[in-house]
Amino acid sequence: MNRLTTLLVTCSLALALAPISSQSQDYGGGRSPAESEAAQQHFWAGIDDYLNFFPSSGARHFEMALEADPGFGLAKVLHAWQVPGLPAEERQAGIAEGIAMMGYASSADLILAAAVKDMQGGNAANGSRAFAALSEMYPDDPRLAMYSTLFRGARGDNTDNAVAMANLKTRFPDFAPTYNLLAYNLWNRGNRVGAMEAVRSYVELAPDHPNSHDSYAELLQWDGQYGAALHQYARAAELDAEYDGAYVGAAEVYWLMGKDDEAVAQLEIAIEHAVTPAVGVNYRRSIGNIYLMRGDLDEGMEHLQAAADFGQVEGAAPAAAFAYEQMAVADAMLGDGNNVDAHLAQAAELRGDEPAIHQLMVAIARAESGDVDGARAMARELMKNNEGGFFENFGHGVMALADIGEENYEGAMRHLALADPSNPVTQAALAVCFAEMGMDAEADSKWVELENNRQINLANAFLAMAFIEKVQH
Repeated sequence: MNRLTTLLVTCSLALALAPISSQSQDYGGGRSPAESEAAQQHFWAGIDDYLNFFPSSGARHFEMALEADPGFGLAKVLHAWQVPGLPAEERQAGIAEGIAMMGYASSADLILAAAVKDMQGGNAANGSRAFAALSEMYPDDPRLAMYSTLFRGARGDNTDNAVAMANLKTRFPDFAPTYNLLAYNLWNRGNRVGAMEAVRSYVELAPDHPNSHDSYAELLQWDGQYGAALHQYARAAELDAEYDGAYVGAAEVYWLMGKDDEAVAQLEIAIEHAVTPAVGVNYRRSIGNIYLMRGDLDEGMEHLQAAADFGQVEGAAPAAAFAYEQMAVADAMLGDGNNVDAHLAQAAELRGDEPAIHQLMVAIARAESGDVDGARAMARELMKNNEGGFFENFGHGVMALADIGEENYEGAMRHLALADPSNPVTQAALAVCFAEMGMDAEADSKWVELENNRQINLANAFLAMAFIEKVQH
Protein backbone atom coordinates (compact mmCIF):
# COMPACT_ATOMS: atom_id res chain seq x y z
CA MET A 1 0.00 0.00 0.00
CA ASN A 2 1.65 3.21 -1.15
CA ARG A 3 -0.68 5.61 0.67
CA LEU A 4 0.89 4.50 3.97
CA THR A 5 4.51 4.86 3.03
CA THR A 6 4.88 7.63 5.60
CA LEU A 7 4.24 4.89 8.18
CA LEU A 8 6.93 2.67 6.72
CA VAL A 9 9.40 3.15 9.53
CA THR A 10 6.93 2.92 12.38
CA CYS A 11 5.07 -0.01 10.89
CA SER A 12 8.19 -2.09 10.44
CA LEU A 13 8.96 -2.69 14.11
CA ALA A 14 7.01 -5.93 14.03
CA LEU A 15 9.41 -7.37 11.48
CA ALA A 16 11.94 -8.15 14.15
CA LEU A 17 10.02 -10.14 16.64
CA ALA A 18 9.15 -13.70 15.68
CA PRO A 19 12.33 -15.66 16.29
CA ILE A 20 13.49 -13.63 19.25
CA SER A 21 10.34 -13.99 21.30
CA SER A 22 9.78 -17.59 20.30
CA GLN A 23 13.25 -18.45 21.58
CA SER A 24 12.83 -16.50 24.82
CA GLN A 25 11.47 -18.46 27.76
CA ASP A 26 10.66 -15.43 29.89
CA TYR A 27 9.48 -12.62 27.68
CA GLY A 28 6.45 -10.50 28.55
CA GLY A 29 7.16 -10.09 32.25
CA GLY A 30 8.04 -13.72 32.73
CA ARG A 31 5.15 -15.11 30.71
CA SER A 32 5.85 -17.56 27.91
CA PRO A 33 3.64 -17.44 24.79
CA ALA A 34 2.54 -20.97 25.67
CA GLU A 35 0.93 -19.72 28.87
CA SER A 36 -1.76 -17.91 26.88
CA GLU A 37 -2.56 -19.26 23.47
CA ALA A 38 -4.94 -16.39 22.75
CA ALA A 39 -2.27 -13.81 23.57
CA GLN A 40 0.22 -15.61 21.37
CA GLN A 41 -2.19 -15.79 18.43
CA HIS A 42 -3.08 -12.11 18.64
CA PHE A 43 0.56 -11.18 19.03
CA TRP A 44 1.53 -12.87 15.77
CA ALA A 45 -1.60 -11.60 14.02
CA GLY A 46 -0.62 -8.08 15.05
CA ILE A 47 2.86 -8.58 13.65
CA ASP A 48 1.41 -9.84 10.39
CA ASP A 49 -0.84 -6.80 10.04
CA TYR A 50 1.99 -4.38 10.71
CA LEU A 51 4.17 -6.19 8.22
CA ASN A 52 1.43 -5.77 5.66
CA PHE A 53 0.60 -2.11 6.39
CA PHE A 54 -2.69 -2.53 8.24
CA PRO A 55 -1.76 -0.69 11.47
CA SER A 56 -5.27 -0.29 12.89
CA SER A 57 -5.88 -4.03 12.72
CA GLY A 58 -2.43 -4.70 14.14
CA ALA A 59 -3.19 -2.40 17.07
CA ARG A 60 -6.43 -4.26 17.78
CA HIS A 61 -4.58 -7.56 17.86
CA PHE A 62 -1.97 -6.24 20.28
CA GLU A 63 -4.75 -4.89 22.47
CA MET A 64 -6.39 -8.31 22.51
CA ALA A 65 -3.04 -9.92 23.30
CA LEU A 66 -2.76 -7.63 26.31
CA GLU A 67 -6.30 -8.42 27.36
CA ALA A 68 -5.43 -12.11 27.32
CA ASP A 69 -2.11 -11.50 29.09
CA PRO A 70 -1.86 -8.09 30.82
CA GLY A 71 1.82 -8.71 31.63
CA PHE A 72 2.85 -9.12 27.98
CA GLY A 73 5.47 -6.35 28.02
CA LEU A 74 6.70 -6.75 24.46
CA ALA A 75 3.15 -6.48 23.13
CA LYS A 76 2.77 -3.30 25.19
CA VAL A 77 5.93 -1.85 23.67
CA LEU A 78 4.76 -2.66 20.15
CA HIS A 79 1.29 -1.29 20.68
CA ALA A 80 2.51 1.95 22.23
CA TRP A 81 4.91 2.63 19.39
CA GLN A 82 2.64 1.74 16.49
CA VAL A 83 -1.01 2.37 17.31
CA PRO A 84 -2.28 5.05 14.89
CA GLY A 85 -2.93 8.55 16.18
CA LEU A 86 -1.22 8.34 19.57
CA PRO A 87 0.64 11.54 20.62
CA ALA A 88 4.41 11.21 20.88
CA GLU A 89 4.48 11.70 24.64
CA GLU A 90 1.97 8.90 25.16
CA ARG A 91 3.96 6.61 22.88
CA GLN A 92 7.07 7.20 24.95
CA ALA A 93 5.17 6.61 28.18
CA GLY A 94 3.66 3.40 26.84
CA ILE A 95 7.03 2.10 25.66
CA ALA A 96 8.54 2.83 29.07
CA GLU A 97 5.67 1.04 30.76
CA GLY A 98 6.11 -1.99 28.51
CA ILE A 99 9.86 -2.12 29.22
CA ALA A 100 9.14 -1.97 32.94
CA MET A 101 7.00 -5.09 32.50
CA MET A 102 9.92 -7.04 30.97
CA GLY A 103 11.92 -7.74 34.12
CA TYR A 104 12.46 -11.40 33.23
CA ALA A 105 12.74 -10.99 29.45
CA SER A 106 15.65 -12.28 27.39
CA SER A 107 18.53 -9.98 26.51
CA ALA A 108 17.45 -10.02 22.86
CA ASP A 109 13.92 -8.89 23.73
CA LEU A 110 15.32 -6.15 25.94
CA ILE A 111 17.64 -4.97 23.16
CA LEU A 112 14.66 -4.84 20.83
CA ALA A 113 12.59 -2.85 23.31
CA ALA A 114 15.50 -0.48 23.94
CA ALA A 115 15.91 0.00 20.20
CA VAL A 116 12.24 0.97 19.94
CA LYS A 117 12.73 3.45 22.76
CA ASP A 118 15.69 4.96 20.89
CA MET A 119 13.72 5.26 17.67
CA GLN A 120 10.76 6.92 19.38
CA GLY A 121 13.07 9.14 21.42
CA GLY A 122 14.82 10.50 18.32
CA ASN A 123 18.04 8.45 18.47
CA ALA A 124 17.49 6.62 15.19
CA ALA A 125 21.17 5.86 14.64
CA ASN A 126 21.42 3.83 17.85
CA GLY A 127 18.10 2.14 17.16
CA SER A 128 19.16 1.21 13.64
CA ARG A 129 22.43 -0.26 14.83
CA ALA A 130 20.59 -2.32 17.42
CA PHE A 131 18.24 -3.72 14.79
CA ALA A 132 21.18 -4.58 12.57
CA ALA A 133 22.89 -6.37 15.48
CA LEU A 134 19.73 -8.37 16.17
CA SER A 135 19.56 -9.36 12.52
CA GLU A 136 23.13 -10.59 12.70
CA MET A 137 22.24 -12.63 15.79
CA TYR A 138 19.39 -14.31 13.87
CA PRO A 139 20.57 -14.33 10.22
CA ASP A 140 17.90 -16.77 9.05
CA ASP A 141 15.01 -14.54 10.09
CA PRO A 142 13.51 -12.60 7.15
CA ARG A 143 11.67 -10.26 9.52
CA LEU A 144 14.85 -9.12 11.18
CA ALA A 145 16.56 -8.78 7.82
CA MET A 146 13.72 -6.62 6.54
CA TYR A 147 13.74 -4.50 9.64
CA SER A 148 17.48 -3.93 9.53
CA THR A 149 17.15 -3.02 5.86
CA LEU A 150 14.33 -0.53 6.34
CA PHE A 151 16.30 1.41 8.95
CA ARG A 152 19.67 1.18 7.22
CA GLY A 153 19.75 4.87 6.29
CA ALA A 154 19.86 5.94 9.95
CA ARG A 155 23.21 4.17 10.35
CA GLY A 156 24.63 5.52 7.08
CA ASP A 157 23.79 2.68 4.69
CA ASN A 158 22.49 4.30 1.49
CA THR A 159 21.87 1.16 -0.55
CA ASP A 160 19.31 1.78 -3.28
CA ASN A 161 15.81 0.71 -2.17
CA ALA A 162 15.12 -1.50 -5.17
CA VAL A 163 18.50 -3.20 -4.81
CA ALA A 164 17.97 -3.73 -1.09
CA MET A 165 14.56 -5.31 -1.62
CA ALA A 166 15.83 -7.47 -4.48
CA ASN A 167 18.58 -8.75 -2.20
CA LEU A 168 16.03 -9.65 0.46
CA LYS A 169 13.90 -11.44 -2.10
CA THR A 170 16.89 -13.55 -3.10
CA ARG A 171 17.64 -14.44 0.51
CA PHE A 172 14.02 -15.08 1.50
CA PRO A 173 11.97 -15.96 -1.61
CA ASP A 174 8.84 -16.89 0.37
CA PHE A 175 8.68 -13.77 2.53
CA ALA A 176 5.61 -11.89 1.23
CA PRO A 177 6.20 -8.31 2.52
CA THR A 178 9.41 -7.99 0.50
CA TYR A 179 7.48 -8.28 -2.74
CA ASN A 180 5.14 -5.48 -1.72
CA LEU A 181 7.96 -2.97 -1.21
CA LEU A 182 9.90 -4.29 -4.19
CA ALA A 183 6.90 -3.74 -6.47
CA TYR A 184 6.60 -0.05 -5.58
CA ASN A 185 10.33 0.55 -5.83
CA LEU A 186 10.51 -1.07 -9.26
CA TRP A 187 7.52 0.92 -10.48
CA ASN A 188 9.06 4.17 -9.32
CA ARG A 189 12.18 3.31 -11.33
CA GLY A 190 10.19 2.68 -14.50
CA ASN A 191 10.30 -1.12 -14.39
CA ARG A 192 6.58 -1.73 -14.72
CA VAL A 193 6.93 -5.34 -15.85
CA GLY A 194 9.06 -6.19 -12.83
CA ALA A 195 6.73 -4.28 -10.53
CA MET A 196 3.70 -6.22 -11.75
CA GLU A 197 5.53 -9.51 -11.36
CA ALA A 198 6.48 -8.59 -7.81
CA VAL A 199 3.01 -7.51 -6.74
CA ARG A 200 1.43 -10.64 -8.21
CA SER A 201 3.90 -12.67 -6.16
CA TYR A 202 2.80 -10.68 -3.14
CA VAL A 203 -0.84 -11.64 -3.76
CA GLU A 204 0.13 -15.28 -4.22
CA LEU A 205 2.09 -15.35 -0.97
CA ALA A 206 -0.46 -13.33 1.06
CA PRO A 207 -3.80 -14.07 -0.63
CA ASP A 208 -5.90 -13.50 2.49
CA HIS A 209 -4.49 -10.15 3.55
CA PRO A 210 -6.29 -7.05 2.22
CA ASN A 211 -3.07 -5.12 1.64
CA SER A 212 -1.78 -7.49 -1.04
CA HIS A 213 -4.94 -6.89 -3.07
CA ASP A 214 -4.81 -3.16 -2.37
CA SER A 215 -1.21 -2.97 -3.60
CA TYR A 216 -2.08 -4.94 -6.73
CA ALA A 217 -5.09 -2.68 -7.28
CA GLU A 218 -2.99 0.45 -6.94
CA LEU A 219 -0.48 -0.67 -9.55
CA LEU A 220 -3.32 -1.72 -11.86
CA GLN A 221 -4.79 1.75 -11.34
CA TRP A 222 -1.49 3.37 -12.25
CA ASP A 223 -1.35 1.16 -15.33
CA GLY A 224 -4.80 2.33 -16.45
CA GLN A 225 -6.49 -1.03 -15.87
CA TYR A 226 -9.42 0.45 -14.00
CA GLY A 227 -11.81 -2.46 -14.07
CA ALA A 228 -9.19 -4.87 -12.76
CA ALA A 229 -8.17 -2.34 -10.11
CA LEU A 230 -11.74 -1.99 -8.85
CA HIS A 231 -11.99 -5.77 -8.62
CA GLN A 232 -8.88 -5.95 -6.42
CA TYR A 233 -10.00 -3.05 -4.22
CA ALA A 234 -13.33 -4.81 -3.74
CA ARG A 235 -11.50 -7.99 -2.75
CA ALA A 236 -9.48 -6.07 -0.15
CA ALA A 237 -12.67 -4.65 1.39
CA GLU A 238 -14.26 -8.10 1.29
CA LEU A 239 -11.37 -9.57 3.27
CA ASP A 240 -11.67 -6.89 5.96
CA ALA A 241 -14.35 -4.20 5.90
CA GLU A 242 -12.23 -2.05 8.24
CA TYR A 243 -9.49 -1.70 5.63
CA ASP A 244 -10.16 1.92 4.66
CA GLY A 245 -7.52 2.01 1.94
CA ALA A 246 -9.73 -0.15 -0.26
CA TYR A 247 -12.46 2.50 -0.36
CA VAL A 248 -10.00 5.36 -0.88
CA GLY A 249 -8.38 3.47 -3.76
CA ALA A 250 -11.73 2.74 -5.38
CA ALA A 251 -12.61 6.44 -5.05
CA GLU A 252 -9.43 7.35 -6.94
CA VAL A 253 -10.29 4.96 -9.75
CA TYR A 254 -13.84 6.23 -10.07
CA TRP A 255 -12.59 9.83 -10.15
CA LEU A 256 -10.08 8.94 -12.87
CA MET A 257 -12.96 7.38 -14.80
CA GLY A 258 -14.94 10.61 -14.47
CA LYS A 259 -17.48 9.07 -12.09
CA ASP A 260 -17.49 11.67 -9.33
CA ASP A 261 -20.62 10.45 -7.56
CA GLU A 262 -19.21 6.93 -7.21
CA ALA A 263 -15.95 8.40 -5.93
CA VAL A 264 -17.77 10.41 -3.26
CA ALA A 265 -19.75 7.33 -2.22
CA GLN A 266 -16.54 5.36 -1.67
CA LEU A 267 -15.02 8.17 0.38
CA GLU A 268 -18.12 8.29 2.55
CA ILE A 269 -17.56 4.62 3.37
CA ALA A 270 -13.89 5.35 4.07
CA ILE A 271 -14.92 8.04 6.56
CA GLU A 272 -16.79 5.40 8.57
CA HIS A 273 -13.57 3.39 8.90
CA ALA A 274 -11.00 6.19 9.29
CA VAL A 275 -8.28 5.04 11.68
CA THR A 276 -7.74 8.44 13.33
CA PRO A 277 -9.63 11.76 13.45
CA ALA A 278 -6.92 13.35 11.28
CA VAL A 279 -7.48 10.70 8.63
CA GLY A 280 -11.21 11.37 8.86
CA VAL A 281 -10.51 15.04 8.18
CA ASN A 282 -8.50 14.14 5.10
CA TYR A 283 -11.26 11.92 3.72
CA ARG A 284 -13.78 14.73 4.16
CA ARG A 285 -11.39 17.13 2.44
CA SER A 286 -11.07 14.63 -0.39
CA ILE A 287 -14.80 14.87 -1.03
CA GLY A 288 -14.54 18.64 -1.01
CA ASN A 289 -11.67 18.46 -3.49
CA ILE A 290 -13.74 16.44 -5.93
CA TYR A 291 -16.29 19.24 -6.08
CA LEU A 292 -13.66 21.99 -6.22
CA MET A 293 -11.86 20.29 -9.09
CA ARG A 294 -14.97 20.59 -11.22
CA GLY A 295 -15.49 24.22 -10.21
CA ASP A 296 -18.28 23.72 -7.66
CA LEU A 297 -17.19 26.16 -4.97
CA ASP A 298 -20.27 25.97 -2.75
CA GLU A 299 -20.34 22.18 -2.45
CA GLY A 300 -16.58 22.01 -2.12
CA MET A 301 -16.46 24.60 0.66
CA GLU A 302 -19.30 22.86 2.49
CA HIS A 303 -17.25 19.67 2.72
CA LEU A 304 -14.05 21.51 3.66
CA GLN A 305 -15.97 23.22 6.45
CA ALA A 306 -17.30 19.86 7.58
CA ALA A 307 -13.74 18.57 7.64
CA ALA A 308 -12.56 21.52 9.72
CA ASP A 309 -15.49 21.21 12.14
CA PHE A 310 -14.90 17.49 12.59
CA GLY A 311 -11.19 18.01 13.20
CA GLN A 312 -11.85 20.65 15.85
CA VAL A 313 -14.38 18.51 17.70
CA GLU A 314 -12.17 15.42 17.58
CA GLY A 315 -8.97 17.14 18.62
CA ALA A 316 -7.20 16.99 15.25
CA ALA A 317 -6.23 20.67 15.25
CA PRO A 318 -3.45 20.59 12.60
CA ALA A 319 -5.67 18.69 10.16
CA ALA A 320 -8.54 21.08 10.81
CA ALA A 321 -6.20 24.03 10.31
CA PHE A 322 -5.16 22.71 6.92
CA ALA A 323 -8.81 22.47 5.90
CA TYR A 324 -9.18 26.17 6.70
CA GLU A 325 -6.00 26.96 4.78
CA GLN A 326 -7.35 25.13 1.79
CA MET A 327 -10.63 27.02 2.11
CA ALA A 328 -8.67 30.26 1.90
CA VAL A 329 -6.99 29.16 -1.34
CA ALA A 330 -10.28 27.91 -2.81
CA ASP A 331 -12.00 31.21 -2.01
CA ALA A 332 -9.13 33.09 -3.65
CA MET A 333 -9.27 30.92 -6.79
CA LEU A 334 -13.00 30.31 -7.26
CA GLY A 335 -14.73 32.88 -5.03
CA ASP A 336 -14.55 36.59 -4.42
CA GLY A 337 -11.70 36.33 -1.93
CA ASN A 338 -13.57 38.15 0.80
CA ASN A 339 -13.13 35.33 3.31
CA VAL A 340 -9.48 34.54 2.66
CA ASP A 341 -8.20 36.39 5.73
CA ALA A 342 -10.87 34.92 7.98
CA HIS A 343 -10.03 31.36 6.96
CA LEU A 344 -6.32 31.96 7.44
CA ALA A 345 -6.92 33.50 10.86
CA GLN A 346 -8.90 30.44 11.95
CA ALA A 347 -6.10 28.20 10.74
CA ALA A 348 -3.47 30.20 12.60
CA GLU A 349 -5.51 30.09 15.80
CA LEU A 350 -5.82 26.32 15.59
CA ARG A 351 -2.13 25.86 14.92
CA GLY A 352 -0.93 28.23 17.59
CA ASP A 353 2.14 29.03 15.48
CA GLU A 354 3.06 29.39 11.82
CA PRO A 355 4.79 26.24 10.56
CA ALA A 356 6.14 26.10 7.03
CA ILE A 357 2.98 24.49 5.61
CA HIS A 358 0.89 27.37 6.97
CA GLN A 359 3.26 29.91 5.45
CA LEU A 360 3.07 28.12 2.11
CA MET A 361 -0.72 28.08 2.06
CA VAL A 362 -0.84 31.74 3.08
CA ALA A 363 1.56 32.61 0.25
CA ILE A 364 -0.53 30.69 -2.30
CA ALA A 365 -3.74 32.33 -1.09
CA ARG A 366 -2.10 35.76 -1.33
CA ALA A 367 -0.88 35.10 -4.86
CA GLU A 368 -4.25 33.80 -6.03
CA SER A 369 -6.13 36.72 -4.48
CA GLY A 370 -3.93 39.31 -6.18
CA ASP A 371 -1.69 40.28 -3.27
CA VAL A 372 1.48 39.52 -5.23
CA ASP A 373 3.75 41.56 -2.95
CA GLY A 374 2.49 39.73 0.12
CA ALA A 375 2.90 36.41 -1.67
CA ARG A 376 6.47 37.18 -2.65
CA ALA A 377 7.39 38.34 0.85
CA MET A 378 6.02 35.15 2.38
CA ALA A 379 7.68 33.00 -0.29
CA ARG A 380 11.07 34.62 0.33
CA GLU A 381 10.79 33.97 4.06
CA LEU A 382 9.72 30.39 3.41
CA MET A 383 12.65 29.75 1.08
CA LYS A 384 15.16 31.39 3.42
CA ASN A 385 14.07 29.28 6.38
CA ASN A 386 13.83 25.99 4.48
CA GLU A 387 16.84 25.85 2.22
CA GLY A 388 17.28 22.79 0.08
CA GLY A 389 13.93 21.17 0.77
CA PHE A 390 10.34 20.91 -0.36
CA PHE A 391 9.35 24.35 0.84
CA GLU A 392 12.23 26.15 -0.87
CA ASN A 393 11.31 24.34 -4.05
CA PHE A 394 7.64 25.26 -3.71
CA GLY A 395 8.64 28.83 -2.94
CA HIS A 396 9.68 29.17 -6.57
CA GLY A 397 6.23 27.96 -7.55
CA VAL A 398 4.66 30.68 -5.43
CA MET A 399 6.96 33.27 -7.02
CA ALA A 400 5.76 32.03 -10.40
CA LEU A 401 2.12 32.42 -9.34
CA ALA A 402 2.87 36.01 -8.31
CA ASP A 403 4.51 36.70 -11.68
CA ILE A 404 1.52 35.18 -13.48
CA GLY A 405 -0.71 37.54 -11.49
CA GLU A 406 1.24 40.44 -13.03
CA GLU A 407 1.23 38.80 -16.49
CA ASN A 408 5.01 38.40 -16.30
CA TYR A 409 5.04 34.97 -17.92
CA GLU A 410 8.73 34.91 -18.77
CA GLY A 411 9.59 35.68 -15.15
CA ALA A 412 7.22 32.95 -14.05
CA MET A 413 8.92 30.48 -16.38
CA ARG A 414 12.28 31.21 -14.79
CA HIS A 415 10.92 30.36 -11.36
CA LEU A 416 9.08 27.28 -12.64
CA ALA A 417 12.37 25.97 -14.01
CA LEU A 418 13.51 25.77 -10.36
CA ALA A 419 10.29 24.20 -9.09
CA ASP A 420 9.38 20.52 -8.87
CA PRO A 421 8.19 19.43 -12.33
CA SER A 422 6.07 16.66 -10.81
CA ASN A 423 4.13 19.07 -8.57
CA PRO A 424 0.66 19.54 -10.09
CA VAL A 425 0.76 23.25 -9.24
CA THR A 426 3.95 23.56 -11.28
CA GLN A 427 2.37 21.69 -14.19
CA ALA A 428 -0.74 23.88 -14.16
CA ALA A 429 1.32 27.09 -13.93
CA LEU A 430 3.47 25.99 -16.86
CA ALA A 431 0.34 25.26 -18.89
CA VAL A 432 -1.00 28.75 -18.16
CA CYS A 433 2.30 30.39 -19.10
CA PHE A 434 2.58 28.44 -22.34
CA ALA A 435 -0.97 29.36 -23.31
CA GLU A 436 -0.50 33.05 -22.54
CA MET A 437 2.75 33.08 -24.53
CA GLY A 438 1.00 31.60 -27.58
CA MET A 439 2.59 28.17 -27.20
CA ASP A 440 -0.65 26.24 -27.46
CA ALA A 441 0.86 22.84 -28.20
CA GLU A 442 3.10 23.03 -25.15
CA ALA A 443 0.17 24.18 -23.01
CA ASP A 444 -1.99 21.29 -24.19
CA SER A 445 0.85 18.88 -23.45
CA LYS A 446 1.09 20.11 -19.86
CA TRP A 447 -2.65 19.80 -19.29
CA VAL A 448 -2.54 16.28 -20.70
CA GLU A 449 0.36 15.44 -18.39
CA LEU A 450 -1.69 16.62 -15.44
CA GLU A 451 -4.82 14.74 -16.49
CA ASN A 452 -2.99 11.50 -17.24
CA ASN A 453 -1.37 11.20 -13.82
CA ARG A 454 -2.91 8.09 -12.26
CA GLN A 455 -0.71 8.20 -9.15
CA ILE A 456 -3.03 10.55 -7.34
CA ASN A 457 -4.25 11.29 -3.85
CA LEU A 458 -7.65 12.95 -3.66
CA ALA A 459 -6.69 14.59 -0.36
CA ASN A 460 -3.82 16.39 -2.13
CA ALA A 461 -4.69 20.07 -1.93
CA PHE A 462 -2.15 20.90 -4.64
CA LEU A 463 -3.81 18.49 -7.06
CA ALA A 464 -7.09 20.28 -6.37
CA MET A 465 -5.48 23.67 -7.01
CA ALA A 466 -4.10 22.49 -10.33
CA PHE A 467 -7.49 21.24 -11.54
CA ILE A 468 -9.20 24.41 -10.34
CA GLU A 469 -6.71 26.28 -12.53
CA LYS A 470 -7.60 24.02 -15.44
CA VAL A 471 -11.31 24.65 -14.98
CA GLN A 472 -10.63 28.38 -15.20
CA HIS A 473 -8.59 28.04 -18.38
